[in-house]
Amino acid sequence: MPTQSHHSEIAVIGGGVIGLLCAWRLAQAGHAVTLFERGEPGQESSRAALGVLNPSTSGQTPFPYIHLSQASLALFPALVDELKEAVGIEVGLRDEGVLLVALDDDEAAMLEEEMSHHRAVGIPVAHVSATELRQLEPAVSPDARSAMHFTSALRVDNIRLCHALALAAHKVGVQIVTGALVNRVLVSDDKVTGVQVGGRVHGTEKVIVAAGSWSGTIAGIDAPVRPIKGQGLLLKPNFAVAHVLESFAGYVTPGRDGHLLIGATVEDIGYDQRVTAAGMQKLLS
Repeated sequence: MPTQSHHSEIAVIGGGVIGLLCAWRLAQAGHAVTLFERGEPGQESSRAALGVLNPSTSGQTPFPYIHLSQASLALFPALVDELKEAVGIEVGLRDEGVLLVALDDDEAAMLEEEMSHHRAVGIPVAHVSATELRQLEPAVSPDARSAMHFTSALRVDNIRLCHALALAAHKVGVQIVTGALVNRVLVSDDKVTGVQVGGRVHGTEKVIVAAGSWSGTIAGIDAPVRPIKGQGLLLKPNFAVAHVLESFAGYVTPGRDGHLLIGATVEDIGYDQRVTAAGMQKLLS
């Protein structure tokens, strides 16, 4: 039978960007917060992410989600400044935007439809001709017909961001417990009473589930989330890329020290983090 351990007002499950940010803000507001992370903060999806903040959407995206995404994006520069003041870490915010490139005539027609849709929902985009595109990105494919520029998109160093958030959360009193796998959220009379961490129970009145693809494995809650594997390829070419370049088949993202990240596969195969020859071949083809 699990034994009772400590107690806090709020328990956060998951130490990625969302979990760390929630914990930091709640502690700033005066709440007692404990964050449980199965490994180390910022080491899973938050580390593997591109760090791109793009309001891109599709015709199926609900309007409330679109508006929430745009509002969140607008807050990000101030958040970056606050983090730098709090812990002295510069997280590498970039504002050159994202270019969605059309590589043939059919894709150019699709791009026009995409621009109309994004403008209709209030997302700022600009048409970029083939000539303008090559001025912006000389290394782009000679097949490129045009591009759509997401002018409000931002980019950040996600590894530095996670590190800064962990330090900021700790600084305001968040208890960060690493190597702590939460098995279950405990509920009694429709009220949260705690979380089970291995063989121990941590009492709490409120729980924030920010465990990403592992959220669906936590007993006591209904979180129908499953992992989707994505493989990427890190290269260091003899040319530079300034923008995040997307196509209808993948993307190229500038990284540190002249590296480029090529991505990504989409594989519904569970918690398999192996890099495969088939995945690399697909990215290079």
